[in-house]
Amino acid sequence: MPMHYTPGPELNGWKQIAAYLRVSVRKAQFLEKEQGLPIRRGIGSKPPVFADQTELETWKASLSSSGNSLAVPPTSAPGHPRVSRRSAVLAGGAVLLAAGSFGLTRILAPRPGRIVRAGVVGNTLYAWNATGDVLWRHRFAETLWTNHTGAPYAKWRTQIIHEIPPGDQRLAFAAAFADAEGDSPSREEIYCFSSTGSVLWRYSPEFSVRFGGERFHGPWNILHVLLVARQPRPTLLAAISHSNYRPGFVVEIDVDGKARLLFAQAGNIHCLHQMVSPSAAFILAGGVNNEYNAASLAIIKDGAPPSRSPQTPGTRFEIQGGPIGDPEYYYLLPPSEVNIVGGEPYNKAIRIADEQESIFVETRELELDQQTGKAMYYFNRSLDPIRVSYGDGYAAHHRRLQAEGKLKHSLADCPQLHHPVPVRRWRPKSGWNIIQVPFDPSNGPDAYRS
Repeated sequence: MPMHYTPGPELNGWKQIAAYLRVSVRKAQFLEKEQGLPIRRGIGSKPPVFADQTELETWKASLSSSGNSLAVPPTSAPGHPRVSRRSAVLAGGAVLLAAGSFGLTRILAPRPGRIVRAGVVGNTLYAWNATGDVLWRHRFAETLWTNHTGAPYAKWRTQIIHEIPPGDQRLAFAAAFADAEGDSPSREEIYCFSSTGSVLWRYSPEFSVRFGGERFHGPWNILHVLLVARQPRPTLLAAISHSNYRPGFVVEIDVDGKARLLFAQAGNIHCLHQMVSPSAAFILAGGVNNEYNAASLAIIKDGAPPSRSPQTPGTRFEIQGGPIGDPEYYYLLPPSEVNIVGGEPYNKAIRIADEQESIFVETRELELDQQTGKAMYYFNRSLDPIRVSYGDGYAAHHRRLQAEGKLKHSLADCPQLHHPVPVRRWRPKSGWNIIQVPFDPSNGPDAYRS
């Protein structure tokens, strides 16, 4: 099960770390690359390097028990550069990710056509062409994690990247590897494969960040991956969140594996979307803001400097040492009465999609017995909220809470269906204000018309 990391005394910078180990800075850096010395990095354009004394002692003990020692770095033979075993990690700015694989890719007999579909069967990733032939498959040595229902991997975990370079393809796959009990993922990693199944690079979220006085090291989950149109080449966006606690991030990864931080917030990010207008392109990031206990929607202008969610200064929700830019807009979508009475700590945005001339954001208000009560917020192309409606699952939960005596009014008399919803919007120049968003009965389910 994921555990919250309790830090011990910190050593800041390579000099302190090397002095603690009684080695040179160069040797300490070698030990990180070649013998797994547990070094942590913050975020930002120049991420700080630090280490935890407790972790260092544990590492030293494991090194001694395995018969290894703090060896001097070997000199690489001419023409044979030394390759690090440690995967590259995100450190705020752009970094190059190491190539390699923990599995085996089997290239089958040449098949006609291009990759049109990919998916997981058991512990193997398959790529198929238009006629259903298997082009290649990659078997992972570690056990892939599936959710508690045993359902197949979500479609967003496989992204087919076309024309990189022109006439070629790449396939990105967000792998989640199961823990010992198989109950949850122990780690997650994005693999990028060539059109023939070779692993070109891997990205593993392994960064550290401080909110208020608390530092978070992970473990990190990849909750959504989105392929976005960019010039001259497309890029991947990944929604990365702490497995138990509040930090959430949007990371941009180009097709060569270089990653940079786009956005950070005090709350998990669950869904991503790109909106392109004649004047600009925007990235929409939906999730939850833990300070306000409400679903959140960040509007990030494409090409803007890295930004962060607006939090109250001086609180444990304020990011420290991270991005200092602002999003274009930031919305809080309030929890409904079903969410509050049902005992959920907050609602959260779980899906963003286009619908004709508008964009809708779907929030999960309450989930019980595999039935989800949802609210749908609709935005125009100027990204202003224009109406809200609720799904059939919401109506079912409302009736159940009424039958249990937790709600004292019927669904037909529900105040939420007769009054606007107060949505909070934040803008860099004006700060917070409230927009009263009307309920749209014509767009609701039949359950509300009885």
